[in-house]
Amino acid sequence: MLDLNLKDKIIKILLVIIRDAFYCLFIALIILGIIEVFKPGFFLNHLNLSWYLAITILLGAVYILFSPVRKNEMKKMKLLDYSTVILLSIIFGIGIIYLLRGIGPLNILIGICTIFICYLFITLSFKENI
Repeated sequence: MLDLNLKDKIIKILLVIIRDAFYCLFIALIILGIIEVFKPGFFLNHLNLSWYLAITILLGAVYILFSPVRKNEMKKMKLLDYSTVILLSIIFGIGIIYLLRGIGPLNILIGICTIFICYLFITLSFKENI
């Protein structure tokens, strides 16, 4: 049986792996999305975007829900920080809606989920000083 301290370390390591995987997948999605706008069919012909987005959103949600928040390390966000977070979240959500415009009304739901997850993830990043 593992002691409590070892379990906490394993959970922290898993959360770091999930966070880094989410960062990589999300940044790759943004870069590939920009390439797809200029060169249609570059990666959508070879990749199932629904599975890619599902995995990306799932990793982001798991990290947000299970990451511990340390109150002593939180810094106060200013109005400019909040406005930047909201603007980036909306831009990412609109980008996802634009990429998924061919699948019907489901793209709006996925875009709204992306806005929500981006907002939570970016504010969490500000608080953790990543």
